[in-house]
Order: sequence, then C-alpha cells, then structure tokens
Amino acid sequence: MPPIFNTCNFSYFMVNLKSIIILLLFVVILKGCSQSGFNIHNVKAIKTLQNAGSLTFRFDSISTKNIDFKSYSCSSISALTISDSACLVLRNNTNNTLDVYNLESDKFMYTIDVPVDYRVCEDMNSTFIKGNSVYHLENKDGAFYTATLADKKLNLNTYVNANKTMLDKKLINLTLSGLTQIYVTSDSLLFFTVGNPFGAKVYPITAELNLKTNEIKEIGIKQPMFLYKNDFGLSRPIQQLYADDFILYACNALPEIWKFNLRDNTILRYICRSSFQTDSILPLPFRSNPYNKDRAFDIFMHSARYEKLIYDEYRNLYYRFFILPMPQKNEQGFFNTYKDRQISVMVLDENFNLMGETLLPKMCFGLFLVATSKQGLFINYGPFSKAMGNEYNILKITFTKN
Repeated sequence: MPPIFNTCNFSYFMVNLKSIIILLLFVVILKGCSQSGFNIHNVKAIKTLQNAGSLTFRFDSISTKNIDFKSYSCSSISALTISDSACLVLRNNTNNTLDVYNLESDKFMYTIDVPVDYRVCEDMNSTFIKGNSVYHLENKDGAFYTATLADKKLNLNTYVNANKTMLDKKLINLTLSGLTQIYVTSDSLLFFTVGNPFGAKVYPITAELNLKTNEIKEIGIKQPMFLYKNDFGLSRPIQQLYADDFILYACNALPEIWKFNLRDNTILRYICRSSFQTDSILPLPFRSNPYNKDRAFDIFMHSARYEKLIYDEYRNLYYRFFILPMPQKNEQGFFNTYKDRQISVMVLDENFNLMGETLLPKMCFGLFLVATSKQGLFINYGPFSKAMGNEYNILKITFTKN
C-alpha cells in the first residue's frame, strides 16, 4: 500500500506553504504602511501630567444688547479672533450680508455684502478672516468666496465640490460633512472636516486647496477604522485644529489628542484625560442603523464625551471641553434633559499637560461658539435668545495660577 504522501510531496507542500506565508506577511506589511491601514493604537501613547487644581478661574457675564437676533434666526455663527478681539460672524438673512460683531466692545465692526444669487440663509457655512482677507465657504454646493476688507463684497472663487482633481480621485465632498470649518495658511486653504460621498469606510477627513493653483489634495490622517469596528454612534466625530504646521485631531470618544506634523507626516499620540472622567467612554452595545437611531441618541445624550478643542495663541495654551455623563433621572426622580448637562473646560499647556479644569455654570449646557482673545476665553452662556431680553448670554473666562 503506497504511503499517504511521500517526502517529495511533503517538501513541495512545505515550499508552497512557506511562499504563501511570506506573501501574506508582505500584504500585511503593505497594508500597515498605507494610510488606509493606519492604526493610531500602534503609535506609542504619551501620558501627560495632571494638575487640575493649579488654576483659579473667574467667570464674567456679558450681554450682546446691540444684536437683533431676529435678523439672524436659523443662521449659523462663526466665532473668530479678529484684530486680537473675540468676534462673531453672523449671517443677516434680511440684508443678505455677513455682519462682523466684536463681543468685547458690544459693537458691529463692519458688514460684508453677499452676491444676490447666494442666499446666506440656505445652508451651513464657515468664515475665516485673516489680515485684510475674508474667506467664506458655503457647504451646500461647496461655493468658496473671497473678499477684502477694502471692498467688503464676497466674490465667487471656485466651487470646491466641482474640483476636477477631487472628483477624479473620488476624494471628498463638503456637503456631506455638515459644517466644514476652514483655515487659511500662507498659500493654502484647509478644510476640517470633510465627508466621503462614495461609501468608503476609510476616507480622508482633511483636505487642502492650493490658493494659487486651485488644486486640492487630501492631507493628514484618514478616518480611523476602529471608529467603525467599535461604533461610538454620535460620539464618532473628530475635532480638528491647525497650529504652526501641525494638525491636531481629537476624537470625541477618547481622552486623546493626535498631533500630525505636516512637514514630515509623523504623528504623536497624547493621553490627556479630564479630571471629571471616571469611566471609559464605551461604544454602543449595538450597531447603529436608522431603526435604532432613537436609542443611539438617548445613549449619546447621557454618555460622557469630549468636544471642542481650541488654541489660545496669546497664552500658548489649548482648551478642551468635556461633557459629563448624565443619569436618566435626577435626585427628585424627574427625567433629566439636555439643559441638565454639565460641561467642564480643560486648560492644557503646549505639551497637553492638564494645568487646570473647572465646571462651567449650568446655563452653559451646549457649546455654540468659542473664541479666544487677549482678554480671555469667550463662550456662549445659554441660548442667544436670552439677549432679546437684555440677559447675559456670553461668558468670559479668565484664570490665574495658584
């Protein structure tokens, strides 16, 4: 009876098995080196220091009495630092203008005319003002406008969503991202955050438009895969911030900040946990879909998460906001609502060490605007509708070292 396999067959089998293993290892290595296979958890974490009680905070209330908010109903608002002051850029639906308002002096600085064919009330938008130049992005169709403070009139520059480079490579789409923030460097326009209209699970979240050539390309990291494998639902977004040739990424579900170097494409991973975070922020116990969106929203409303990340150029500090977990019911047995949320503000140094943290007043249950200036940090103090009754609706935050 012949053997089941002889030594020649076995040697042939082992050679083929070895070749298959080498091929698989080669594929894995290639995938790990590509952006689509990038895994932030392979980057060694840098633990930061915590000294949450080293600062004394002061809150001052401000009322924007000179703003008639009826003219700005259903409008998005951009909070910017302009001429060293905290300012708002509001879309005036009545006059079809962008109105620039100084929070510190409680006065309008100037208005910018908008083309008649562009109704500013139709969709979300983002404005960036740097020096004498004004840059404005309308998310509905990716219309990008520019102006100068000399003429104060927006002129169409390009339609970003119709950019040939972007469409050919199937890179990004601004309309699907909700509200894309813009930042202008010396010769480029950065887009935070962008969307992908082609159904890809791994896609760019940051793009750059060359203002000289009108060419667009993806930069930074792609959407991390673990956010899909571990579904964090509405806490999945990633905050983005530009500072000195770096892009900072901060996932709402993680106490981490990722520092991406635009010069050499390297990345550092910092762990900077809020002093009020007692437990890990867990993913949803189910895969989110249109049929369980109410349940996913309920979990989102009551779970902890991180939110806006802001850079303070005057103090070389960062501010990050943390939303504390909220039980379904309060001590009296009544159901809690979004107005019962508590938010803290973290003050981080240039290396993301926690210098101080404090709870915000209870009226600060939602962050609509955040801006810094030489005077301090400015955030909304409750809804803007309070200003119609001459109530305080802006909170100015300052602090000193103990």
